[in-house]
Order: sequence, then structure tokens, then C-alpha cells
Amino acid sequence: MEIQFHIDNDITRAVKKQLSRGRYTITDGICKLEIICNDKRYSISLDDNCNVLRLRDYCVITKESSVVWFDKFLDNYIYNHGKNCSLIYALKEYQDTNLRYGNQIKNKIFYKLYSNDKRHLNLVYRSMYGAKWIDYSDQISNRDRIIFDENQINGLWAMKDDQLKNIVYSIEMYGDRMFTLELLPDCRYLLTDKEVIGDRFKVIRSNKLSRIVWIRKIQLLVIILRNFLI
Repeated sequence: MEIQFHIDNDITRAVKKQLSRGRYTITDGICKLEIICNDKRYSISLDDNCNVLRLRDYCVITKESSVVWFDKFLDNYIYNHGKNCSLIYALKEYQDTNLRYGNQIKNKIFYKLYSNDKRHLNLVYRSMYGAKWIDYSDQISNRDRIIFDENQINGLWAMKDDQLKNIVYSIEMYGDRMFTLELLPDCRYLLTDKEVIGDRFKVIRSNKLSRIVWIRKIQLLVIILRNFLI
């Protein structure tokens, strides 16, 4: 499928988001990736006929942290290599710079909000992000307590501890429960300034967050302090 970054549509937005997550392969000068858009699965191929500037300037309205990170990388890459630089080389360097195995990442502990019941979530708002509900309770019933991306497409997001202060009012979007997660040494993750994205995480513990804001703030503070002291 041909992608034109000067034309706005759901597929183009999904492609840029997937590129920002580093979830693609490059072989013989071709970048290949898969996306899910409107509940359909698409296989996409990109080459150097795609203009890097158009990719950078293409605006994703609901900017995930990885998209902001990706745009900053492209800004710097274009500045250093010129506006006619190779898209494929840029994408390869993005992966080389940001993809790491779990045992190569210093901070091994991350956090993820979730809900046991999707009826408690703002599904309209979540649909803007393409966020799908996953039954994590069923996943962690296995002995290893591993959560994973069932489609192996977008990956799972988890946040750094310095982002916990920003999620006090986010339970309607993401859920009122929080996993403390550990990276797996043999799994690759894309690491940004705020989050990590990967296929699998090991669950260390799960906490139920209060519906009362001031109690929730205390809970998050205790979680931060507990893991700081470990």
C-alpha cells in the first residue's frame, strides 16, 4: 500500500505512530511494518521515495509520547543530514538509537495503568488513540505473570516513575489499577524520555487506586518511595 504523508487519513496516522514506536523491519532498503486501523490489519512498505520532511511535518493530532520523541529525532536528523536525506537511513538510526534489550536498560521498573472492566473507561476518548482494552487479569493468571501484546503489532506501553505524578487524573482514560512491571532481558523495548514500549513485561505487583483524588496522590507517592528504597 502506498503511503502519502501529505494526505491525512487514518492509515497514514497509524503508520507514523507505528514508526515512532520503532516497530518495523528494514531489509534491502525497504521498511516494512504492520498496523491495525479501524480493526483491519495492513502490511505497509516504505522506501526512499517517501519524503522525510513530509513525514516529519505530518501532524498526528493525538500525539503519543513516542510520536513527540520521533519528531524530535527527525528534526535533529534532518538538521545533520539535510532535507534530502534518506528515509531508510533515518529509520535505521532511530531503531539503533532507541531500541534496547531489557538487560541493556538501566532502569528495570516501569508502571502501567489498566482496568479490569472496560465499562469503567472513557472508550470514546481512547478510540482517538487507537487504544484497545486487554484482559490483563486473564493474562497474568499464568505462572510467569507475563502481560503481552496479543496482536504483536503495537506493543504495550509502560511509564517511567517520574511520570506517576502526571497520572492522578488519568484513571478514566487508562484505568484505576496500576501494574508495577519489570523488563524481560530477552525482549526488545523502545525507550523514550517518558515511557517504554515492548511486547512483554513481567508483573511484580498490582495496586488498586482510589477514586478519591487526595488518597490517590498518597498512593502514588508511596509506590514511588517503595521502589526507590528497594
